[in-house]
Amino acid sequence: MRRLFDRLVARLSLFWRYFILLSAVMVLFLAAFSVSTRLFTQSLQDSYLTQAQESFNQNCQSFSQALFLTHTLPAALENNSEYTTITSSGYPLERRVIPSLLTLRDSFTIQCTMLDLPTECFLLFGRPQACLTRSSIFTTGEDCFSSYLVYEDGGAALRTALDQPRGHSSLQLLPAQNVSVAGAAPAPYLTLLVSSSYGTDTYGFLYSDNAISEYFRLSALPADTYLQLVRFDGTVLFSHGQAADDGFIRLSCPIPSLSCDAVIGVPRSFFLQTTQSMRTIPLLIFLLCMIVGTAMCLAFSHISVRPFRRLIETHAMGEASSAVENELATIDSFLRTTQQRTAALHSMLTSSLLVRSFSGQPIRQDEYQSLSVAFPQFQQPQRAAIIRDRNSDSSIHHSESMFNLLHDALPEQFLCEYISLQEVLVLFPAEPADLDLLQTALTDLSIDGSLPRFFCGVSAPFVGLSELSNAIRQAQFCISADSRRPIIQFSEEAVGGNLSSPGTAFDLKRFQQALSTWNQHELLSLLDQAGSNPGSHPEELFYSILFLLRDTAASGNMDFPDHESCTYLPTGTPAANLQRLREIVNDLFRQKSALQLSDKQQLCEDLVEFIRQNFSDPTLCLFSLSRQFGVSERYTHNAIQSTTGMNFSSFLFQCRMQEAARLLQQTDISINQVAEQCGYPAISTFYRNFKKFYQMTPADYKDSVH
Repeated sequence: MRRLFDRLVARLSLFWRYFILLSAVMVLFLAAFSVSTRLFTQSLQDSYLTQAQESFNQNCQSFSQALFLTHTLPAALENNSEYTTITSSGYPLERRVIPSLLTLRDSFTIQCTMLDLPTECFLLFGRPQACLTRSSIFTTGEDCFSSYLVYEDGGAALRTALDQPRGHSSLQLLPAQNVSVAGAAPAPYLTLLVSSSYGTDTYGFLYSDNAISEYFRLSALPADTYLQLVRFDGTVLFSHGQAADDGFIRLSCPIPSLSCDAVIGVPRSFFLQTTQSMRTIPLLIFLLCMIVGTAMCLAFSHISVRPFRRLIETHAMGEASSAVENELATIDSFLRTTQQRTAALHSMLTSSLLVRSFSGQPIRQDEYQSLSVAFPQFQQPQRAAIIRDRNSDSSIHHSESMFNLLHDALPEQFLCEYISLQEVLVLFPAEPADLDLLQTALTDLSIDGSLPRFFCGVSAPFVGLSELSNAIRQAQFCISADSRRPIIQFSEEAVGGNLSSPGTAFDLKRFQQALSTWNQHELLSLLDQAGSNPGSHPEELFYSILFLLRDTAASGNMDFPDHESCTYLPTGTPAANLQRLREIVNDLFRQKSALQLSDKQQLCEDLVEFIRQNFSDPTLCLFSLSRQFGVSERYTHNAIQSTTGMNFSSFLFQCRMQEAARLLQQTDISINQVAEQCGYPAISTFYRNFKKFYQMTPADYKDSVH
């Protein structure tokens, strides 16, 4: 079975393989989309139910607040003096009580309107048996309930409720029944009774079906939605619509003040319709994704296969007997060949780069950037080593070059490059283990005898291609042409630019930083430290420091001692050799001070000359002058003071007055023009300054010289 499957797969062309792969990805995506859509729809329905329950709770709270307002009405009316008069009167009512009854009726109407109470309500007095409504006054309660408020049961339920004793300000809700109000057709009303604080009077509030529907916002729900007010014992007080269990979602909310629950039933289809669009839209998106996805799979399969087929046609169709069966194998073979060519090209570029760096040829900055991308290994700290063969002319190992010996002996992370018959350039990571590997390899390749065969100079660690040339030059300085020293002994303290013995380490990086900032005190201190503890390789330390000093002198256009005075003397002590480097450091600082002094003198002369050439500018000041030359105002002031012997203002004043005197003597221009050419826009200022300098006015001066 497996063999049959492999045979079928092998016969599939590259196009169909891509198509099947992309189709599988598309099917997985659509399946995940379908599942997520279903989960989202379900969560949306749950969210709608939660939102509906919260809205219903708010409606119940609004209805409870409306019921609470019925307690406010008795307190507002019973504090009225007219109410006390009527309550204390007997039955039948006396004529003098009738005006108080009219006044109380008006107050009763106003209070009901202000509190937004139900349209129909009444106030029944227990002792005088008078009854007030919003629109009528009845001297007897019988007249009110037999002509104006007529209950379908003849008012038996109402009378029974009125006769029952109730506590202070208690609420009693009567089940809804048909009530005729002012002769209108009977309609279902829910009657709420509130006892007064006197105990014999009763307030009645009639809630119609429309009023309760408005409180619970039933108009925003489907027409078949039902609402019920059910007592805790199961008795139904009010019912709007036909109650049912199947196909409805029931929501309930307690109303503690009436000892009942509000129950609302919403058709389940209403929630399904609400989320129907959320089901339809994903379905359309699903179908659209299937159509577009299939088309994209076909297009991408064709586009992806096209370059491979061109590759086969160009490079491998002559060797392939069947394009369908062998196209993948041909592509794999071509890719392996391309990788080999890329590795060879990379090796050629590396070799060219190292040879150019060794010979000191300049490399442009844009070329550095492109090479940095091609050679990521140079982003890690590395060392450069120049290995010299003293026995290259001898017959020993004549059949095998030093480059081949080193290339075979050193690990793969060591980058070897043939430079000449006597020298080989090696780059390797700046790690203690790699230093030990280099030492071991050179020791193994050396011949037995009093003199070793190979000599080596190693640079300080460097990072980046831009430092490669400096590292190679530093490695060259570490050995001389007539060197007869043994192979350099490395220690772990040498990593990071430190050439030291087990004592205090000498930090070449710190020395280079102090040299770049021209910190003479720190440089001399580091040289004293090296002199007291030169380490096990004082000659390498000497040439490393000498290399840094030589580069600094070259970059600063300063003279450097000749080669003879910069050679390490084997007969001298390490401290004496390093003492000679102190003399070079002091000489460099003397040249630096002389250059700085010369630059300062030139700047002072330029400042003074600029004032002499631009004194006619009325905006010329110490601030603008310092901005012009890029120095501070204090430096500008001191430079002018040291050159002219006077401050900026005095020197500028003198230049302007001398020019004014020359113009008055040698030209016939007006005094206003003289003032303008001398930098005085205001003629009064020119007169005042001229008289202060020459003890006479410009006009008098002009008359005296003509």
